[in-house]
Amino acid sequence: MRRTSPIGKPTVTANEGSSIQGVSVPKTMPEAHLKPMDEVLRQIGLTDEEAAETAPPQNGAVVSTPRHIEPAATDVELASEKLPGEVMFLPMLKIRKGKYQPRRVFDQEKLALLANTIEDNGGLNNAIVVRPLPDGNYELIAGERRFLAHELLRKHTIYALVRHLSDEEAAVLSVADNDAREDLTDFERGVSYKQLLDDKIVQNQTELSRRVGRSMPTISRCLAYFKLPAAVIGMLEENPELIGNRVVADLVALSDQGHTDTVIAAASRIRGGSSQDSSINWAKSEVRKKDHPHTPSPPKHIAYKERTQLDARIDGRKVILTPPKGVNPEDVLKYLEEMLKDPK
Repeated sequence: MRRTSPIGKPTVTANEGSSIQGVSVPKTMPEAHLKPMDEVLRQIGLTDEEAAETAPPQNGAVVSTPRHIEPAATDVELASEKLPGEVMFLPMLKIRKGKYQPRRVFDQEKLALLANTIEDNGGLNNAIVVRPLPDGNYELIAGERRFLAHELLRKHTIYALVRHLSDEEAAVLSVADNDAREDLTDFERGVSYKQLLDDKIVQNQTELSRRVGRSMPTISRCLAYFKLPAAVIGMLEENPELIGNRVVADLVALSDQGHTDTVIAAASRIRGGSSQDSSINWAKSEVRKKDHPHTPSPPKHIAYKERTQLDARIDGRKVILTPPKGVNPEDVLKYLEEMLKDPK
């Protein structure tokens, strides 16, 4: 059995003249000078105590007094862009939700899954983004789902990137970050775009397109939702997925033509479970009926057995015969059958 030596004092020897892949090996290997880990940590400025404080707590551990870590300059990825700032643990109670957060509804199941992932990983891989407020609190700029997941976990602190931003910078950054999320609906995007325009953060749709990185057709499509009746917008606030981008243009066109009640009725049908396509087709059919009401033709009189006459009128593709009093309708039907028989 080969003898082993204590770590730090190897006595491995090699045969004289031996080599490894053409490289000569000395007969006696030099001794290693290994230092204890605590000494190494002290030399680089990180003691065991500091390491313990910065390590994430294990499952079930209780942190009695969360402390702020010293701010450190860092880069955090946000909507495919790296942003400079200071990262620190902030108390959850000091964070206020931002005005330009567009999400109306959060999927509770997905939120719970995110919370479980954060718990299993011992914390966030990507910090939320906040800015300091004059009252000592912080405004949430990006990471609302991560913040809500921490609330589900009843966390006292959260890993945050603190940036000093103006109102305009905070608004545009918040919208741009959320706009990059694939699961955001066009209505929710439109809410953010409209806020930027209403608050004069951007002056027009062209500037909006440039600042948030979206094409003009996309901007116009998302803002089109706000041409719908107020009642329909209220339904969308409750369920942003109610009306998709394929049918919103049709509803807007009908609304512009003055068919507000029909548009509201169509949206109500969708909310009640009808498909979007069938509801749009129904709305168009109702509008055609209103725009081109059918007026039946005046009745005509046709002879029937001697002096008796039948009232006949056309209603679309139907011919309606009305016999006078005293005439059995079945007799009229038999008479017509005889008249229409093939004379062979």
